[in-house]
Amino acid sequence: MTNKSLKKRLLIVFSTLLIIVAAVSIFVYINFNHLLSTALTNNFNSNIIAGVYELKFDKVRVNLLQGSIQVYNVSLMPRQDSVRQYPYINSFVEFKTSKLALKNVDLLKLVRMSELKVGSIEIASPDVNVELAGERNIFLPFADTTTTDPAIKTDEKRTLLSFLLQKLELSKATLHVVNFEKERSYDIQNCNIRIYELNIDQRSGENIMAYKKVELLMGVCNANFKKGSFQELQFKDFSINVDSIEIYNSKDTTMFQFSEFTAGLNKLDVLTMDSSYNFTLDSFKLSYRDKTIDLARAEAKQNITKAAMQSKFNFQYAQFSGMVGKINLVNVHFDSLIYHNAIRVEEILISGLHSTAFKDKTKPINYKRIPEYFGQQIASITIPLWVKTLKISNFNIVSTEKKVDGALAKATVSRGTIGVENITNLTPDIPLVIHGEAYLENTVHFFLSMTYSYKLPQYSFDGKFGAFDVMDLNRLLTDFSPNAVKGGRVDEIHFWGTAFRTRASGTMKFLFHGLDVNLHLKSQGDWTNSILSFAANNILIRDNPASADKPPRIVQYQVERDMNKGFINILLRAAFTGLKETIIMSKDNKKAYRKAKKEARKESKEE
Repeated sequence: MTNKSLKKRLLIVFSTLLIIVAAVSIFVYINFNHLLSTALTNNFNSNIIAGVYELKFDKVRVNLLQGSIQVYNVSLMPRQDSVRQYPYINSFVEFKTSKLALKNVDLLKLVRMSELKVGSIEIASPDVNVELAGERNIFLPFADTTTTDPAIKTDEKRTLLSFLLQKLELSKATLHVVNFEKERSYDIQNCNIRIYELNIDQRSGENIMAYKKVELLMGVCNANFKKGSFQELQFKDFSINVDSIEIYNSKDTTMFQFSEFTAGLNKLDVLTMDSSYNFTLDSFKLSYRDKTIDLARAEAKQNITKAAMQSKFNFQYAQFSGMVGKINLVNVHFDSLIYHNAIRVEEILISGLHSTAFKDKTKPINYKRIPEYFGQQIASITIPLWVKTLKISNFNIVSTEKKVDGALAKATVSRGTIGVENITNLTPDIPLVIHGEAYLENTVHFFLSMTYSYKLPQYSFDGKFGAFDVMDLNRLLTDFSPNAVKGGRVDEIHFWGTAFRTRASGTMKFLFHGLDVNLHLKSQGDWTNSILSFAANNILIRDNPASADKPPRIVQYQVERDMNKGFINILLRAAFTGLKETIIMSKDNKKAYRKAKKEARKESKEE
């Protein structure tokens, strides 16, 4: 036999063997894929979850070298007729994806024992529907069967007992969530979830889930509400990161703990149920470890006219809109909120507050409404509250009111700062303290401090205005009392006292010179004009002190509270009454002033 013939025969044999091996490999591969499909199905169906959910998929592809499985056209759907009844399950998940990848799979154990041991799961572009129907939402059966229907006899399903997954990654998901209990729904686009070292442990009546790390990113979320304060909600770039979280879930209790939690979002937009307001927020950031919450550019926008807003109310109502540049919460006690439902914050910083207010005084007053002071309002809050300090910087407020005669009057407070101490309902013996300063009409610098009692409906106050020319307030005075003041200079206004529930009393030091008031005023019928329109023909003094050798008039005053108005009203009543009392003194103040003049003359002679 020639060498050429031998090589030809060997080539034929070798080719035949390759064909046989290839055919066998193809057969084994196809059969192995079928075995894997069967094993995956058997693994799922043998689990207690299969009593509630049904798993379907079209085909399986395996990579023996990498130990990975590709599963195509996967769906996980609630069963129409559950194999066993679990009355405590009130919520469900529907899941569909074109491709699901299982990596680091123990293929032999899966084929031989239908037991799935997988290292990681990757899911691309799934569609997920979630239905929530309870205050506490339970999706999965518990390990015991004490609450199932005993009349239904079925093959026992094995529980998860313990399940460890190194990584679960869900990318570019579309989520639709419906909460029937609260009548709201959420549509979420481009949702990405990464879970590291997921461990599920089922015990009798309890599911325990532990995660080393959870990352959640939502591209866009649109929410709709059927009841409550809001109608629509939208936001972008929502993120949550949680480290070392453990969740304990039973039929009536859910508990959890974690080592770190961060959250954030951008471009929040909320529409109220009546469509009258939009609330927007540029960004929100929260850090559990740093104990901080930061918000940027929060704004309340009014969507309807002032007249349309006022038409919603039968009585006088102050409507507000405005914007805050930054809000920072420092040293937030998140554990108090999570475990004790209590709010504890060391410091709140607010900067760049710009607000507008409007009130229509042509509308009637609600005589059934008696506003409480800040102390009683805070004390009545039902959840435990403690804020050590609140600081507001660069606040600006424009207040406009429609007067009884239909004309508009406007007052502006700008370049202000406010400090608040001890906002709490936990320590009633320590008062609430508020102190601040600002500019009236961007010209007149004033200071105000108030100390509120938490036990009694009262507060003490101390206010002071620096020197100013009366005509600096010409626009404001013209709005409230046209042609009332023609000139003069205020050297100092300092008033202090106590506002009780039904009245206020205190002391006024009002120093001025060259005060020129129009003596032919038409009364406006409003207390805010009292300093300018009271008994106009009786104004006798233009200077206080009247001369260098005479003491200034420092008077005592008392005023009754308008019980249907709040703390600002009685404070302004007290101030205006004190100003009025300085110019036309009551009998008691005249007596006290004569005594002061005698003491001044006596001291002058002694010198």
